[in-house]
Amino acid sequence: MPTTLAKLCAGCPVRSECLDFAVSDWTIYGIWAGTDEKERRKMRQSRQENKAPASPVEDFSRTCAHCGNSFEPQTIRSKRIYCSEFCGKLADSVRRSKNYAQRRKAARDQ
Repeated sequence: MPTTLAKLCAGCPVRSECLDFAVSDWTIYGIWAGTDEKERRKMRQSRQENKAPASPVEDFSRTCAHCGNSFEPQTIRSKRIYCSEFCGKLADSVRRSKNYAQRRKAARDQ
């Protein structure tokens, strides 16, 4: 019987989607995409063996707003945007000098 159904499913336009659903959704009963329970079990096992192990730690690296270097904040919820205290002070001094130049130009234009 499975061979007859396998032949019937061979020409189906949604065979691959059907098989993906049956294997990923752990559908155990019935014939899906021309495969029976044993064949799908073997497919699941081979997929799990070939799957790369999940990384236990996610990458939370950020890019420094001043120099562009990548850095890791101490905590996930850290609001730090600079890679070091030095970059933070440099960015602050650049910002202050730009503000000073703008205020000075505005005063001259008046």
